[in-house]
Amino acid sequence: MVNPIAVNSKYCNVFTENKRTVSIISTAQFGKVAFVAIGATMVGSITFVKEKGDYVQKGDEFGYFSFGGSTVVCVFEKDVIDIDSDLLTNSTKSLETLVQVGMSLGVMKQKRS
Repeated sequence: MVNPIAVNSKYCNVFTENKRTVSIISTAQFGKVAFVAIGATMVGSITFVKEKGDYVQKGDEFGYFSFGGSTVVCVFEKDVIDIDSDLLTNSTKSLETLVQVGMSLGVMKQKRS
């Protein structure tokens, strides 16, 4: 988890100054999803256990963060999901939202063809 003080700092932008790794995940339900893993500069590292082209099912280990602060950002195609209201509300207030495996983050807007 990235400390909210660091996220809101005018001296360091954790989304551009930390180590970032982007994985593009192709899904039947949501199209392409960019999974951005962000490891804290000088203290965090990112290890992926899947290789390009591997099939990943919901709940599979995709990778992990070693020592240090970390966060992830998921970027979806336009008009694919409705983000849950608690995430939107907290985002407008620059508040962090604790999420755990299995929690809802949003719902699919429409069935993809």
